[in-house]
Amino acid sequence: MLIIKIVNDGTGTRRIGNYRYQVLINDIVIESGTVKEHHREDGWQTLVRLLLASSYIASREKSETKGE
Repeated sequence: MLIIKIVNDGTGTRRIGNYRYQVLINDIVIESGTVKEHHREDGWQTLVRLLLASSYIASREKSETKGE
């Protein structure tokens, strides 16, 4: 089962949220990261988009570090 867990890290404001996320397959974490400065009024869909963008950027940086 694929699980995407997003948790508020408690450092934001009423308008801006900062989050930690984990992507798991069953109970194995395959990725984790952060989403910073999400405007809460933009809704959860935007938060998920920001998570995907953060994940994509991190994976590209990882590939470039490995020389792929």
